[in-house]
Amino acid sequence: MVWNVWLKRSIILVVTLFSILSIANSVMANAAQPSSLYWLKFDSPAQLQGVQVAQCQGKDCQNLELLKQSGTCDRTGCIKSLPKLDKRKPLNVDCADRLCLISLSPFYDARELDPSQIRLLAQLDNQVYTSKVFPLKLQERDREGKFTVKPIGKTLDLSPSPEQTVIQSSLFQNLALFFLVLTLGIELGIWAGYLRYQTAPSSEISLTIISLLIAHAFSFPIVWFSAPGLEPFASEGVRYGGLAWLVLSILYGIILSIHSIRTKRPFSKRIVIGSIAYWLGATAFAILLAGLLGYGSPVPTAAGLGKPLPTLLSELFVVGYEAWIVQRIRRDTLNFKTALSLSLIANTVSYLLGLAWEWFGSM
Repeated sequence: MVWNVWLKRSIILVVTLFSILSIANSVMANAAQPSSLYWLKFDSPAQLQGVQVAQCQGKDCQNLELLKQSGTCDRTGCIKSLPKLDKRKPLNVDCADRLCLISLSPFYDARELDPSQIRLLAQLDNQVYTSKVFPLKLQERDREGKFTVKPIGKTLDLSPSPEQTVIQSSLFQNLALFFLVLTLGIELGIWAGYLRYQTAPSSEISLTIISLLIAHAFSFPIVWFSAPGLEPFASEGVRYGGLAWLVLSILYGIILSIHSIRTKRPFSKRIVIGSIAYWLGATAFAILLAGLLGYGSPVPTAAGLGKPLPTLLSELFVVGYEAWIVQRIRRDTLNFKTALSLSLIANTVSYLLGLAWEWFGSM
């Protein structure tokens, strides 16, 4: 009877959430025309201290007028005047580490800005380099360009980058599914191997594996969705959608803990069905929030934590999180110290193997 009630509620919930997502998707399709984005990746061991976006003045670009600036540019060769355009204007430049983003709104005043007459100045290790004319051309089909920037002599050489993606949440990369299977295989194998070593019955091993799958359903998106939201140039949707997922995952653990204290049987069909229903609702809410906050494709900013800090923080968090969830479901046969030790070992092994795979793949 309880199974049927939960099943009906889950179906109603899924249908309702998909309806909401369809409406939100329709609204976002009618968003205003987005800005053109120009990603500049500096290929140099020198430290990038600042970038200036200037506009040619006079015949043969004899003078330069400073439009926008990011960071510090105070050496000989930099433009000393104040930027002409303030933050409310349609042109902007933002940098983090060796990556810069220039954004240009299609709604600019042609009397104060000519995108075809742009030059870039960059200060690298107290040396200033200037590019040739770098036209910012608005294109209807492709509004995002990637460029590799190399200092040659005293000139900045900009060439189109062959990379398909410069900044993108790890959740949407092609390797996500592979690493999901790799992580699950390694961690489930370690947990099952330990329980088998302890001569645990097959039923206990099966229930623990199901508990691990539930825990991973929440923890895996924390690493691949919430963590990238902490990185520079993450979109508003990824930032707040990832934060929402993290909060909802913690809330799930609290609800699960309260339930496990009040019930005599920590593991039950109600736990499984309730977890699936909650996961579906949390997923739909995080996607909906990410889509609504990403409405109109707002330009991402350079604010955030540099790699690999977000990934390391998320990995440390999920070690405790997975141990917490599994122990709450299996508290009648598993103590938290053992769960935490197994989670630490399993996550460390899977993380190191993932790093090794990425390292050998890049050779």
